[in-house]
Amino acid sequence: RVTERIDAEDVPIPFETVYEAAADMEIDTLVEASSGSGGVLQRRTRVRLENGVEVSRTPDGEVVTVVPVNRVLRYGTNIVVRTIDTPSGPVEYWRKANMRVTSYTATSAGKNPGEPGYGITASGVQAGTGVVAVDRSVVPFRSYVYVPGYGVGFAGDTGGGIRGRMIDLGYDEDEYRSWHGYVDVYFLGPPPPAEDIRWILP
Repeated sequence: RVTERIDAEDVPIPFETVYEAAADMEIDTLVEASSGSGGVLQRRTRVRLENGVEVSRTPDGEVVTVVPVNRVLRYGTNIVVRTIDTPSGPVEYWRKANMRVTSYTATSAGKNPGEPGYGITASGVQAGTGVVAVDRSVVPFRSYVYVPGYGVGFAGDTGGGIRGRMIDLGYDEDEYRSWHGYVDVYFLGPPPPAEDIRWILP
């Protein structure tokens, strides 16, 4: 005696997160426009039985019974230039980011005086006070930043351990000051072209 039955299995479909640029929102503003919801895929299998014993299984198609809805996050692209007072006078900035901070000198960067490349940063300038190391995908390379308690720094260096929201403040050997923790970093103007801006910071 041969019979057949159809088994149905519901498989969850995860929703995706998509990002939408919003010119009406200021940079570094992120708003959830849609929370998103998962879908359901029904997978069917034809089962053949002989004398009540299963002898084969054959895929019998699948259909989406519940369509997933994407989660939508809107991120701001409107840049507002502001001014901050510094000991050297007011400066204009277009972005402020809280970043993990460390500090270094040419010697602590791993090479000794006299070795090839000693004190030469990624931009070619000499390491020291006023030169900072950054992740160039976060802070535009060769731009300027302002760090309260440090001053204006030239983003002219990088490093294998400098990733994401991190800044390494350069010092001359006789001026070294140890930094740790977190600090607000002001990106000084003018803003770079839109294609060079990482709109959503890690």
